[in-house]
Amino acid sequence: MSYSSGSLDDSPAVIGRNIRKIFRGGRVDIEPVIDVSIEAYLGELTILRGPSGGGKTVIMNILAGFVRPDDGKVIILGKDTSKWSWNEWNRFRRDYISYMPQRSMFISGIKALENILMPIYIRNGDIRSAKVYAIKLAKELGVDNVLDRKIYVLSGGEKRRISLIRCLVNPKPIMLLDEPTSNLDREMADKVIDKILEYKDPDRALIIASHDLNLIGRGDTIYEIIDGKSFKVK
Repeated sequence: MSYSSGSLDDSPAVIGRNIRKIFRGGRVDIEPVIDVSIEAYLGELTILRGPSGGGKTVIMNILAGFVRPDDGKVIILGKDTSKWSWNEWNRFRRDYISYMPQRSMFISGIKALENILMPIYIRNGDIRSAKVYAIKLAKELGVDNVLDRKIYVLSGGEKRRISLIRCLVNPKPIMLLDEPTSNLDREMADKVIDKILEYKDPDRALIIASHDLNLIGRGDTIYEIIDGKSFKVK
């Protein structure tokens, strides 16, 4: 798979079109996403806001390729992902998507810094440079003192910042961040927001799901996600 920003012209970098998702099992089917359509452009910050349980996290997982929609399409960087295999998604994510999930996915038996660097190991990337940058980010976000600790002993706020650093150390054309300021006090949340906004770039699309009004107010495009449906409000 290849991509160049010039090939997109003025088209959205990410398109979700009439996405629907049903989780089947037990006595009752759960339909967290009923009809969601969004567009996100390179160089812009796109915000998904709305109440808890409205479907934001499922949408983010769909855009990242970890959940398959039952209906609708996801088009990323001009590529229709509808029929991709898991291997195709894995290859695409490796090169084009940085993802900070709401529930941080860590390897519990290794240290925080090792968790940050794991995607770099997988890509056979420049570990030395990534480590230097990760330590710099950790100092800026107040978690440099926990890098040598096992991930399971960290607080919720520390885990959120470690998850964010893992995403920022390995920035790609599509960055998906799910509730990046959760479990943080206001001062630290604002530092996180400022750091994230440094990654706005003409060749990168930022998509963030958030309740944080300070972050929502910085969005170029805002979608309200309510009861599994999307409404563009900005």
